[in-house]
Amino acid sequence: MGRLIVSANMTTDMVIDPLEGWFQPNLGMADGLAQLSAADALILGRKTYKKLADFWPKSDDEWAELINPMPKHVASRTLEGPLTWNSQLLGADIAGEVANLKSR
Repeated sequence: MGRLIVSANMTTDMVIDPLEGWFQPNLGMADGLAQLSAADALILGRKTYKKLADFWPKSDDEWAELINPMPKHVASRTLEGPLTWNSQLLGADIAGEVANLKSR
């Protein structure tokens, strides 16, 4: 069974705003880049999906080269499919669907 790695990122002011330069790809993020390159897919919540799906498809750096083609699974009770950015909605049984993803 595959591993599920949880990565939580937060700024000191609790605000992540791409217009304010929250993401700086060359600022000591080698571990995160290595972890992302080892991943088979991403699981995102609705708010994170919406922010990242607006930001990453417009980018063309080494992070974008990894994250844009990667399959993404989105947990949401309010979004309706189909989704963009190589993404699909998880069903109502999120724990069961994540277990199924890990078994693949």
